[in-house]
Amino acid sequence: MNRVMVVLLSLMLVNVVCFSSAFADSLCIPLGNIELSAPQDIQAKRSAVDFPHSAHFTINCIECHHTWEYGDDDMSCMTSGCHDQARAPKEGDKTEYFKEAYHKACIGCHKTIKKKNRELEMAKGSVKGKLEKTGPTGCIECHPKN
Repeated sequence: MNRVMVVLLSLMLVNVVCFSSAFADSLCIPLGNIELSAPQDIQAKRSAVDFPHSAHFTINCIECHHTWEYGDDDMSCMTSGCHDQARAPKEGDKTEYFKEAYHKACIGCHKTIKKKNRELEMAKGSVKGKLEKTGPTGCIECHPKN
């Protein structure tokens, strides 16, 4: 119930922020799904991801958009200087490579939630209500075959 309230309050806030005249030009959070695809100069081996952005409104924006500051127009992972490398570096930090950034953040978070849920299930009796919903961790769960 608390999660539902947080989502509803978040959606109400988005409506206020996006549609009030004072903020209409400064911040608008996309609702619904966002298509995440490879950079234009990359021949993708898998289909684009239909990312349910609004399903993640219970997570602090900074968890994914780690360099974003209120008022910035662009929160994309492939903003110049963030995760915009089209090829994985041979060595060192690979998080600037777009694919590594998405996989590390998304799959890593989903695996953490799954692990936490398993631990709660093992501690019988300590689970009250439903466990947190986990996201996909397999290739075709995010990249369906065309």
